[in-house]
Amino acid sequence: MLESLLKAGILTQATRKLSVPVSVTWRKPRDGWIKLNTHGALKDCGQAAGGVTQNQLGEVAWGFYEYYGKCSILEAKLKAVETGLRLCWQSNFNKVWVEVDSKAAMLLCIQKDKGPWEVQYTLESIHQYTSKMDIHFSHIWREGNKVVDWFANKGYIEKCFNLLQANELHGLIRGLIRMDKMNMASIRMMKEAQEEEGRSDTGTAGARGWNWDCAVLDRSGW
Repeated sequence: MLESLLKAGILTQATRKLSVPVSVTWRKPRDGWIKLNTHGALKDCGQAAGGVTQNQLGEVAWGFYEYYGKCSILEAKLKAVETGLRLCWQSNFNKVWVEVDSKAAMLLCIQKDKGPWEVQYTLESIHQYTSKMDIHFSHIWREGNKVVDWFANKGYIEKCFNLLQANELHGLIRGLIRMDKMNMASIRMMKEAQEEEGRSDTGTAGARGWNWDCAVLDRSGW
């Protein structure tokens, strides 16, 4: 793999000394579970976020985007989780695997920490959902979160909230969804210490009866 990346110019000798290429793949949930991926991001005009739910086949149930304006990046990421869980609850999805690209947000959700003052209300709402639903939280690098990244970008463009059903999705997003369904990996350059750290970035809040040995790095059959 290293040799092919060097030949393609994706990886240089200088980069190779500092980093290693890691395969990052979006993982499907098991039967009976829904996977919710969320993303909150910062641009000059403010914060926007998105979320998408997919089943064990990688098929989309719905996706949403919304615009928050000025707030912290942590606040945006947690608000995206809160909105996603609220919509899951309204959709009668009671077994939900939540995957975020922020380790700080993931840990606040798992540990039921009050967090900084500006996110305490949002966290309280998230923790209420974890008390009445089977929920698992995990972290994924942004390279494996491309579908929901598309929704967050729509939030910047539209500057509003919108909920889209699967039959309303067209163009690029359908191609990104197809890549998830085919288990196509993306490459992330990262230091070896980061790679090892990423292997254990999962946690459970309320989920029962599932061995959640599902590290974000696509290195073993889960």
